[in-house]
Order: sequence, then structure tokens, then C-alpha cells
Amino acid sequence: MKLHVLTAVTRPENLPAVQKSIFAANDLAPDVDVEWHRYEDLQKEHVGGQHTKNIMLSRITDGWVCILDDDTVMHASFLRHIYKAYRKNKFANAFVVSQRRTTNVVLQARPENMILGKVDAGQVLIRRDYIGNAKIPETYAGDGEWIEFLLHGQPDVVFLPQVLSLHNVLSGVDVSEPPERMQA
Repeated sequence: MKLHVLTAVTRPENLPAVQKSIFAANDLAPDVDVEWHRYEDLQKEHVGGQHTKNIMLSRITDGWVCILDDDTVMHASFLRHIYKAYRKNKFANAFVVSQRRTTNVVLQARPENMILGKVDAGQVLIRRDYIGNAKIPETYAGDGEWIEFLLHGQPDVVFLPQVLSLHNVLSGVDVSEPPERMQA
């Protein structure tokens, strides 16, 4: 199984911890061939890193894709559980895991949660050929909109209930709401 992990970088100081999480997960799943793609946007010119994610996505033609923000990490068992599910579901188009937020809220991996605000890119692995030419909208919530477009109501998605993604753990800030809604 080939996996491309995409990270839009605005906080390079977090990269060693993100890398450590990817390598620790890969150590427990040696049959997963992980390639980590990083693209810097240090001036934060592109909202949510969506533009840089699209650039990385356009360069990938095979395997699976996971978007891991530069403050979100994989649980050490992330890839082991994904690979086990992959062996049982070779025709799946996506795998979704549950994710813990800094507020201890858990985004549950369920079909009805494949909508904006209830799913995060760090929860999802999508087959590259299933994505096709679909681009991530260049808005604050673009990756959530993209996931909803690709996965909501789709039958070939496998949901894993385990919390295997840790959202914003490196920044310690819950940014699950757009800034204008956080101030209210």
C-alpha cells in the first residue's frame, strides 16, 4: 500500500513532531510505503494551506492520500489499523478514523459525519484515483468541503471507530470554527 501524506507548512517548528508521529505509525505498519510531502507557505498567503495542498495533490498520481496539517499527528497505531482494514477491503475508496480534538471532543468516524464541521482531513485516507481532478476549495473550511463532496453518502468508504488522529495537538488551540465564529 502506497500512502502519500501531504502537509502544508506554516509552522515549521512542528515538523519534527509530525514526522515522529508518521514514522512511529509506519514502524507498526511496515507494509505501508509512506511518502511525506511538505510544501511551505510560511507567509500564510493561502487560507488553511488549501492552495499548497492542491499543488501537492496535483503531483501525485498513485496510491492513497492523507492530509495531515502541521499541528495534527497520527496515533502510533494509525497505519496499522488502516492497513488491516485495507487488506479486508481492497476495493474501498476511502478509510476514515475517529479524531480527538484539543477540547477532548471526538469526531466519530461515521457515514453521517462526512459533512463540513464533523470531519477533518486528518481523519481520512482517500484513493488517489478516486479523487480525480477534484480540488480542495481555497477557503478556511475547504478541506472539509472537499471531503464532504467526495465522501458524503458514498458506499465504498470504510469507517474505523478508533481515535487514531490527534487534531491540533501541537498548537493546543482548537481552530475547528472559523475565526469569525470563534469570537461570538
